[in-house]
Amino acid sequence: GVIQTSENGVKTLKEIADLKKNIEKEIMESLGKRTKNGYTLLNGLFHKPVLTSKDVQLITDLTPKASNDLIQAFMDLHILKEKTGYSRNRIFVFDDYIKLFNR
Repeated sequence: GVIQTSENGVKTLKEIADLKKNIEKEIMESLGKRTKNGYTLLNGLFHKPVLTSKDVQLITDLTPKASNDLIQAFMDLHILKEKTGYSRNRIFVFDDYIKLFNR
């Protein structure tokens, strides 16, 4: 049991590293002048994979408009998914990351 748990942990860690590498490439190719803020948000998502626009503002130190624009860019890249269906008080999820732990 211990060996299998260790092997699963190593596999998950590799998948996380691969996910991060692929998303960093997408950010670099897609976000232009917002690349630095994109990297900052991506790193924040590994610490807090479920968040609100207010959380994004705190992570990136951006204005509400700029943070919402960055969220939209991440949604367009399929990095974040909106889960509430509301136009206000929305919750965003770093779904691909969370899925790595729900197998």
